[in-house]
Amino acid sequence: MLVCRLHDRKMFVLGLCTLLSMTGGRLQVLTDEAHRILPSLILVFKGLKRAYECKILLTLFLQPGVVASEVSQGAVQRSPR
Repeated sequence: MLVCRLHDRKMFVLGLCTLLSMTGGRLQVLTDEAHRILPSLILVFKGLKRAYECKILLTLFLQPGVVASEVSQGAVQRSPR
C-alpha cells in the first residue's frame, strides 16, 4: 500500500488536471484507461479529505491548553481566520 502525504496528493490532482486540459486534445491513454483512472481518483480525493482532517486535528492538538480528549471528541472549536 502506498502512503501519500498531503502534498503528494495535491500534486497528483494538479498533474491530472494539466493532462486533462492539454490543448492538443486528451491523450488516448486517458480515454482508454478511464475505467481504471476514475476509481483511483475517488481514492485520492477521499485520502485528500482524510489528510486535511488529520492536519486540522494535529493543529488543534498542538495548540497550548488543548487536552487530547477534547480534540478526539470534537469538543474543540476552530477559531475563524
